Amino acid sequence: MQLLLRDNVANLGHIGDVVNVKDGYARNYLLPRSLATTVNKGALRALEKVKQQRLIEEAARVEELRAVADKLALLSVEIAALVSDEENLYGSVSAADLATVVAAQGFDLAPEAFLPAEPIKKLGEYQVPVKLHAEVKTAIKLVVTRKEAE
Repeated sequence: MQLLLRDNVANLGHIGDVVNVKDGYARNYLLPRSLATTVNKGALRALEKVKQQRLIEEAARVEELRAVADKLALLSVEIAALVSDEENLYGSVSAADLATVVAAQGFDLAPEAFLPAEPIKKLGEYQVPVKLHAEVKTAIKLVVTRKEAE
């Protein structure tokens, strides 16, 4: 079945794409959720208007995220962790830990936004990449310090 996408659908396509899908997928998922419509001239015209509006909204969102990325690039956060005698962490600094520390600085980011190249398991300074959007990436400075036993 050939359909016109009215919204972005993961692993299928973007707004305005004409896609071929199985009848069951169209009937049971795409059409009931208004993610797609049958291909016709009226639908193409209506979708073009929606597509232009979404492009404008997306551009505004990217600009907002770029401003946030500029602020994040200046951010330096510190996490204190328990370490062994060899200065290895017991465990590692997780993305959830980073999200919590950055939230304390006033930035509401999901843990999935933090993309360390490898697990952080030692004391020191790190540049942790942060992905805010497909087009907006930055990095924050992380300092891992020794936490004194209580």
